[in-house]
Amino acid sequence: MPRFFIPRKFVCAMVLGWTLLLTIQSFAQDNSAFFFPRADKFFNSVVKNDMVNYAAIKDNPVELNSLVMEIARFDLAAVPDPETRKAFWINAYNILVIHAVVQNYPIRSPRDVGGFFDGTEYDVAGESLTLNDLEHNRLFREFDDPRMHFILVCAAIGCPRIIKSAYPPDRLDELIEQRTRITMNDPFFIKVDDDEQKIYITELFRWYKDDFIKQSGSVTEFINSYRKTKIPSNYSASIISYDWSLNDAGGGARSQEALENLQAYTPSTLLRPDQVEVKFFNNLYTQTAFYDDGGKKVEENLRSTYYTGLLEFLYGVEGPFNVGFDLFFRSVYIDSASGSPFGIFKFQGGRNARTAITHIAPKVKFTPFSGLRSLAIQMSLLFPTADDLEGRENDKPFLARDGMQFWTRFFYDLPLSDRFLIYLEAGIFYRWKNELNELRTPFKTIVNFYPTSKWTLYLPIEYFPTWDSGSVNSYFTQIGLGLKYQLFKSLELETLYTNFPAGKNSGAGETFNFGLRYIK
Repeated sequence: MPRFFIPRKFVCAMVLGWTLLLTIQSFAQDNSAFFFPRADKFFNSVVKNDMVNYAAIKDNPVELNSLVMEIARFDLAAVPDPETRKAFWINAYNILVIHAVVQNYPIRSPRDVGGFFDGTEYDVAGESLTLNDLEHNRLFREFDDPRMHFILVCAAIGCPRIIKSAYPPDRLDELIEQRTRITMNDPFFIKVDDDEQKIYITELFRWYKDDFIKQSGSVTEFINSYRKTKIPSNYSASIISYDWSLNDAGGGARSQEALENLQAYTPSTLLRPDQVEVKFFNNLYTQTAFYDDGGKKVEENLRSTYYTGLLEFLYGVEGPFNVGFDLFFRSVYIDSASGSPFGIFKFQGGRNARTAITHIAPKVKFTPFSGLRSLAIQMSLLFPTADDLEGRENDKPFLARDGMQFWTRFFYDLPLSDRFLIYLEAGIFYRWKNELNELRTPFKTIVNFYPTSKWTLYLPIEYFPTWDSGSVNSYFTQIGLGLKYQLFKSLELETLYTNFPAGKNSGAGETFNFGLRYIK
């Protein structure tokens, strides 16, 4: 009988090959066993009181970035178990939402970021998917389970509450059932008014109404299948407006305390969709001297006083845009140098006084870069609403500038700490009327100090030049001290004093200001 000889090198190569193949196969099958414990540890470390500590993750993103890499190379083909696949999609969604927030932090809402859910793509198990793709085209397409609406967390206060753990495959159905039951009995999401025979329910039930009807026949029946106290079938339902504020546990310049405070709404931050801001600002400027062409202060024998009442309206629309308008009400009063500036509030007429609504200005405000939420641009077009505002033809005192004006303003926030923020503003103001053109390029710096969540102390410094033929033909500088106080949740009071310490062909006066701002 012949004997076959197998070389030792060939045997070693075969053994090594099979070992490597088994190792790779074992790793592919075992990547779920590696992913879920790490995800669990991550959620446990960053979730506190149903909120996420985004500031801490931003400071140390190593674990988050590692999990994002794990999500990208997760091998679903090696995971035939449907519960494991389902658990992967759920945890991947919640982790990538946190990753998207951290990439843009600090923000006030996920809706502050353009394309947050449907624009940015992520590597997920070998595919490029948006968050909406992951949720609707993968998870819900494969698993028709409406309970998942209560465990997917979109980074907003109005979302179901995030938990301090991952969703592991071996306890997945138990946890989904538990979280659904908790949500159905949470008055934040479902509030029952027995006196009015009415229920107030989260907007999730409007967005995904068909899912709940398909499961239980009606939204109320789905809710009742999890509630301790059943809702009568004759109760009517109203929708609770979704709170898109970030579910931020705090720790940064935009802590949760600040997010619930009007201090967070600086000029560079946009309103969320359907939010409204109304501001009425009163400015009283008075002077008894001016700066001549050489910058020398010259005393006058009269007092010139100007009052401006500015009504500002802004509305948040979908996307990174706000729209609104400004309305200018002005008055001027020329008196003796010893006269009181408050005489202007008589709103008299005649050769020494004048009052009118001078301009209306539609405006749009937007953030040009999704990754730079601290920068905003506002464009306004001022239309005159009265004739001869400069008094060239009607022999009345100067009230405002004639002609249409195009204003572009750039706003930028620079947080220094929890209590200090520097706000920068630059502008390009262009005016034209027939042959008369004018260019102004103001620049302003405001240092803000927040001694408490309700009080703001600020110091504004401004340089405001006017250009003609490529050179500055006039300018003024302004410095002041202001104070803001949040009287109610949506109402803020403001007072400000400023002085004009230097200038050229401009006034050498002072201002007294008072404002009210309402945001809802």
